[in-house]
Amino acid sequence: MDDLFSFPLPSDSPGGNVALTRLVVQLKAGSLAGAMLVIKGMGAREVERLMLDAGFSSVGYRSEDFWLQVQQQLVEAARARVDGWGLKAIQKK
Repeated sequence: MDDLFSFPLPSDSPGGNVALTRLVVQLKAGSLAGAMLVIKGMGAREVERLMLDAGFSSVGYRSEDFWLQVQQQLVEAARARVDGWGLKAIQKK
């Protein structure tokens, strides 16, 4: 798992979101643990923004079910090896 965090990221590029890139890489690698490490220590608002940017749905960071929904969506995405946009495409089929 360490080598998934060691690749170069576009942190200096305009609009580059390192957390988003790392989250997507971890999910597409099928690593739930890696995806959870990306959001570890983030506040609910940050995680909500990250999840929305990655294509996931959100009930809002103030919802009682927010963290449960985040976890469920990350589990599904890691199993399917897709990001939120890919998960939506699978669910539409």
